[in-house]
Amino acid sequence: MILMDSADGRLVRRWTAAGELPVLAALAERGASLELESIASRFPDAVWPTLNTGSPPGTTGHYNWRCVRPGTDAMVFAPNRSRRRTFWELAHDAGRPILVADIPRSVPIDAPDATVLVGWGQRAATRHESSPPGLYAEVERRHGRYPRWLDDGIRRSLRGTERYNRTLNRMVDRRTAMLQELIERAPWDLAFLSYPEGHNAGHIHHRHLEPGEWPYDERFAARFGDRLLASYRAIDAGIGELIARVPDVDVMVLSGHGMAVNTSGFDLLPRLLARLGYTTPSTAPPATRALAVARSALPWSIRRHVNARLPLERRTQVMADIFRGAVDWTRTRAVAEAEAGHAWVRVNLRGREPRGIVEPGEEYERLRDELIGDLRALVDADTGQPAAAEVLRREEVVSGPHSGDLPDVFCLWQPGRLLRAAVHPRAGEISERLRDVPWTEHHDDGFLIAAGPSIRSGAEAAPHIIDVAPTALALMGVPIPDDMTGRPIESLLGDGVEPPRRTPVAWERDPWAAEPAV
Repeated sequence: MILMDSADGRLVRRWTAAGELPVLAALAERGASLELESIASRFPDAVWPTLNTGSPPGTTGHYNWRCVRPGTDAMVFAPNRSRRRTFWELAHDAGRPILVADIPRSVPIDAPDATVLVGWGQRAATRHESSPPGLYAEVERRHGRYPRWLDDGIRRSLRGTERYNRTLNRMVDRRTAMLQELIERAPWDLAFLSYPEGHNAGHIHHRHLEPGEWPYDERFAARFGDRLLASYRAIDAGIGELIARVPDVDVMVLSGHGMAVNTSGFDLLPRLLARLGYTTPSTAPPATRALAVARSALPWSIRRHVNARLPLERRTQVMADIFRGAVDWTRTRAVAEAEAGHAWVRVNLRGREPRGIVEPGEEYERLRDELIGDLRALVDADTGQPAAAEVLRREEVVSGPHSGDLPDVFCLWQPGRLLRAAVHPRAGEISERLRDVPWTEHHDDGFLIAAGPSIRSGAEAAPHIIDVAPTALALMGVPIPDDMTGRPIESLLGDGVEPPRRTPVAWERDPWAAEPAV
């Protein structure tokens, strides 16, 4: 299994059909090429736990790259583990040797026949480790330290972008060489390998493809308009080299989501909640307020350098302290958990939050009605149209045994345009801070191309990323947990594959058990 991280499904299908990606085209010709639906528009970071476990966010408990740790008032990095174990862990439990390299939201496995590399070039990795423990250091000795600035997404000059591309292409080649070594020396029945370089290239170069969209720049498009395709070509060639080393195996190449123009809204929602009185600013100690103000004032290019020099534990503590100290929890009814393109609102609910003031039941529901009404009343200042494409209660977006840990109201901004400012009937005009707005975010269009002895040629289906995990288990003959939400893509399974088996499996765990307290 090879992950073309965030490779856009629409582009892959177009370029594969045009012969631009010959390895993928050959796989599709002898196997199957399927569109892969996703949850990326609402849960871009939760794509990984959902794909890895065959379970939705309400079951994994994972909804964002940063989250409020359950039972606390600390906003922290989400753990790499989720509340359900991954499909490769289940395969390993069944006696299958596994090899996992740079898959998002993976962790080392301290057991024989488990080779796991975490964070060597994996985008936005918070951990850099491996099993066996010495593997990570060996990879760095043989292939060099990965330039972590490749995933920063900051805006560069023409010359800086050229340097970015040279480095990115060099790392595709190094990654292919590293993965070749791993698949030839590590024991495995299942190998799950990632090319995160497509993700990095997408955030930099997707904006060059569509004239008229707000991030499009003619000068940069003239110079770099073909660079995203060039990156996909390099990865396609690398995939060809890998599968040539292991003939007669089942191969699945996939991406869990694609790219879309960012709409932002990152600062707009917190400002709205404060102006309407849902959020009350803090009277925190001067040092805490100064830290938050200083962080907000610094450009991302500077914050990146500072963050890179802080230990993970210190960065986590700073994040938690800023969130705690930003508001007066004794007078705050709701706070924003905003991201680029979408946002959540968390109610300060008594019994769930340490300093909750909103009573469960009627008061809670009345407050959610108010919040939804105010978000739906927002109008894009440029178009006069509703700023939000959808505003929903949590249970309209997600369900599952751990959905109660998620925030309470979800908002998705109108796709396809930058929300520069919005107007509210009572709050007036509220502007977005545009200095560090990323050009791109994610949408739901992934892909899956598969071929091999156990793959049915010409299979047709409309699977979801939640179906990848049970399909992989079915191909290996490993029983599928009876409460795994995803289903095997049965039209993809060849005649020699035994019917998928469902069985009770104890695969729940506490993802926070290994995380330090804050």
